[in-house]
Amino acid sequence: MRILITNDDGIDSPGIHELARYVEQAGHEVVVVAPDFDASGTATSIGRIAPDTPIRMQRSSIEGLEGEAYSLAGPPALCVVAGFLEAFGPKPDVVVSGINAGLNTGRSTLHSGTVGAALTAQNFGLRGLAVSLETSEN
Repeated sequence: MRILITNDDGIDSPGIHELARYVEQAGHEVVVVAPDFDASGTATSIGRIAPDTPIRMQRSSIEGLEGEAYSLAGPPALCVVAGFLEAFGPKPDVVVSGINAGLNTGRSTLHSGTVGAALTAQNFGLRGLAVSLETSEN
């Protein structure tokens, strides 16, 4: 199964690194596409898109991950849209978003970019899962 992994905390977040390695070790094909900035609170926003302005992306690497990783100059929902449109290889079967640093519960769910990515996947007919974790360090 091909799984696109994204988040709203950015490509350098420890949570997305752990999640990507774990999903790959479980036997899935992984491609990571995450914002190149902290996109917390962006919900399902795809940001500003203009025909005369390319969307910046950069190849990235995650230690211990064999799959490809990219940072994108846009929120998590745009990462999902780009993945669905096969900008990073074949269309994913599933989108997993997280691991978000902090809980996404109650009203904060409406604003979460982590949850927004999973909702965007659903809007394109894909399955989506948002993962959040509260620790004393958050």
